[in-house]
Amino acid sequence: MANQVRLLTKKIVTVGDVVSSTLLEAGVIPDIIIIDFKTKRRALSPSQVVKCDYSIANPAGVIKKEIWPLLTSLFQKEKIPIRLYVDGEEDLLAIPATMLAPNGSIVLYGQPDQGVVVIYVNKDTKKRFQDIIEAMEKLNQT
Repeated sequence: MANQVRLLTKKIVTVGDVVSSTLLEAGVIPDIIIIDFKTKRRALSPSQVVKCDYSIANPAGVIKKEIWPLLTSLFQKEKIPIRLYVDGEEDLLAIPATMLAPNGSIVLYGQPDQGVVVIYVNKDTKKRFQDIIEAMEKLNQT
């Protein structure tokens, strides 16, 4: 299955600990894994924690400006998987991940108590996420 998924996508990005570990257990290796060692805002047990290649601070409800250049550089790396640890909360990072991923990629994140959301990255999804960013910026200016 992992080879079939890889053939259909440019990049696979997972945002969240549960969705990331579920894909890895199924034999699908994401290019970029974004985790915060929490699920439903509760810490995972130490045995579930993996070594990460990069880390960045990002508070809940925020997308820090430092995220954008870091993710841009991670998308250019060849070695996979790349694990990004977020000190704080990674939930909103599906937005920049989608906007920065090459068209033809997929971004997956967990929807608590619902399942997995799969975003197919193309110019339309990038535009929708750009609209979300602009709306968030307007709210922060008021």
